[in-house]
Amino acid sequence: MGVRWIRGKAGLICFCVGVVIHLGCGVTSADGDETSIAQSHEAISGSGNYINCNGAEVAKMKKALTYAFHRVKDDGLAFERCMGDAYLWENEGVHGRTIAKMLAGDVVTEITCSDLHVEKDASGKVLWTTSATAYVSSPKSEEFTVDRTFIMKANIVTIAGVMIHEITHNRGFPHDSDTYYSNSVAEQAEACILKAQPNAPIDKGYALYWDGVRKGHAPQWAMAQGVKNCQWNVEKYPNKKIECFFDGRRLGYELYYDGVRHGYEPSWTPSQGKDNCKWNQETYPATKVECHYRGRSLGYQLFRDGFRMGHAPAWNRKWAENNCYWNKAAYPQKKVECLFDSQPIGYELFIDGKRVGYEPLWTAQQAKSNCQFNSSSYPMNIVNCRFDGLPVAN
Repeated sequence: MGVRWIRGKAGLICFCVGVVIHLGCGVTSADGDETSIAQSHEAISGSGNYINCNGAEVAKMKKALTYAFHRVKDDGLAFERCMGDAYLWENEGVHGRTIAKMLAGDVVTEITCSDLHVEKDASGKVLWTTSATAYVSSPKSEEFTVDRTFIMKANIVTIAGVMIHEITHNRGFPHDSDTYYSNSVAEQAEACILKAQPNAPIDKGYALYWDGVRKGHAPQWAMAQGVKNCQWNVEKYPNKKIECFFDGRRLGYELYYDGVRHGYEPSWTPSQGKDNCKWNQETYPATKVECHYRGRSLGYQLFRDGFRMGHAPAWNRKWAENNCYWNKAAYPQKKVECLFDSQPIGYELFIDGKRVGYEPLWTAQQAKSNCQFNSSSYPMNIVNCRFDGLPVAN
């Protein structure tokens, strides 16, 4: 399967990610894979053309487009993580993280205002229409029409979410299934804008996919049965891309080289995954090694201005927090972001969708107090706060 086993390499090693920290380590270089997150040139750029829209409509749509741009590009790591966690239906075999990157780029969005007089959905939201095109990996247009009544009645965040929903259709992802509608790419992308979390998976129990196509579903199975069946499929069909889920979460360990999956072990434990990840990282220093367990990245990852500068799969949470804090203090002009087991570390403050503050070592109570202060201080702005990646009530 391409997964390289570790022999005689168990245990933690003293390792610094791109900087020196106070753990008795020396200085090491960055991991050398300065891979930009959400920097492709395929979609929303924050710039728009407005057709048949009056001044008030244009003003509101500009605010919504700016908010959407901040969420998918400036906040690209979180959006990518959210889409990576999402259980996706009709996604054409494309991973959620890849879809997230497709929604941040340099294409001008063209919006037409019109009296659509369309029916409302079950929640009462006026539906938009879109001129969707087939998915390709090169830049292309993104055009859609919006109902005038919806523009003036909906809030900025809601408009931004529906905007991203429609742009996924421009990228070629439909939602033809009524049963799995909330798990469609468009609905999951909208959910990641509205609440920074995907919708709950419709499927329960075990689901098996070959090359992006679902081949089996056993809702009554236990996880152990799913793992066993998944392992059998991996061994029986080595030329197919096997993916397995339980209650909407991926099963097992996945190894990626430069964004391409090179190994899959459904039955491995997190400890086996971390050891294997560290071995691959040390053995292939010129390759961007990424490792996921149950769909989420293992260990600590450090980003500066959207580029991954270091990865320590075997670190513990405390080491990660200290390193993140050191980097924030050492690089005040850089946007420092840190993940531990795929979850953000610490408190983040967002105004109008753009991150304006970050405190890796704050407590949940400090986060809540600061969020409430900013919400009351800026009543005309959209204030969002997250602690360890989860929304903070303000």
